Amino acid sequence: MVDAVSIAIGITGIPSDLFDGTFDDALLAFQLIENFERRVKLGPYGWPEFFVQTGASAYTLDEWFALQGAMWDTRGYHAVQLTFDNGFPYTLGKDLFVGCLASFVLEGLMYTEYLERVTFHDDRKKRARIDCIIGDGKSHDNPFVKQARNLAKFQEAFQIVTLSN
Repeated sequence: MVDAVSIAIGITGIPSDLFDGTFDDALLAFQLIENFERRVKLGPYGWPEFFVQTGASAYTLDEWFALQGAMWDTRGYHAVQLTFDNGFPYTLGKDLFVGCLASFVLEGLMYTEYLERVTFHDDRKKRARIDCIIGDGKSHDNPFVKQARNLAKFQEAFQIVTLSN
């Protein structure tokens, strides 16, 4: 590209290796994207930026996939911690247990997750008190990662069928 521009302008004699790495290392070192919907949802006190190292040059397809993966990895998770007395309204072991499905409503939307942890407290201050956590708060697999994994498995199966490398 540098050679084409220098020939079009009429400048000749600039060695092509003089600019090697300039575009990738300096001019295309960073790419800025903004997730406007997430920024609006976070409000004025949300962190406005997140830096991620992708290992690809800016404004390439590899960079786009890496940034989409970073958007997926930095999304919010839904989890709820509940505290109530045993038997009011639920009984431990009868109505709820680790691994059962539980639903909760946040901002008008209903979420159904697994009950991940239950802690039973019984002492002089807290009689038959139950703390439970619904939802694990962990990241599920990125759809792009799932697709890449499926393509790799398809390629392996195709190579096995065709007996090729």
